[in-house]
Amino acid sequence: MGFTEEQLRSWVLDGGTRFVPPQNTPYSDGSGIEEVSAERKQLTDEDVRRALLMVGAAVDIDLAYCGWLTDAIITEIGTRCPSLKTLD
Repeated sequence: MGFTEEQLRSWVLDGGTRFVPPQNTPYSDGSGIEEVSAERKQLTDEDVRRALLMVGAAVDIDLAYCGWLTDAIITEIGTRCPSLKTLD
């Protein structure tokens, strides 16, 4: 089972131009990621597809450390988000 619409909607920011799942915990010295958030570990291609319906003119999508995503969803994001400037 994926995330609810309410959960996904809470990660859509700045009037639908950004999609950012809960952030990771960085090391205190800024040298990297100490812990990946549980939500990022669980995000699937289907969750991202549903979120894309909410982002409209996305310019920034942050999917760093989302372990279950496939190359297919990255290609789909590129096709469905022509205004995209940053995909992490």
